[in-house]
Amino acid sequence: MMTQSETYNQVVRIIADVFRTTADQISAATEIEKIENFDSLERLNLFLKIEQDMRVNFDMNQMIAFRTVEDIVTAIQERT
Repeated sequence: MMTQSETYNQVVRIIADVFRTTADQISAATEIEKIENFDSLERLNLFLKIEQDMRVNFDMNQMIAFRTVEDIVTAIQERT
């Protein structure tokens, strides 16, 4: 099982990759919808990549409900 810090770092790396930004532009409080290059297709791509890389599954309602990076990290930690 990954620590919260490891999960956070991996989620930030994935977000930076999907949204074509740098990790230093992202914090736990970052709102996903306010990340540069955000759109609904990229939201879907983000969660597909998180599910694939981190071996977790989210249903569509959960994906829509996540607002911040911290929300995602917390949900992943709860599942592992």
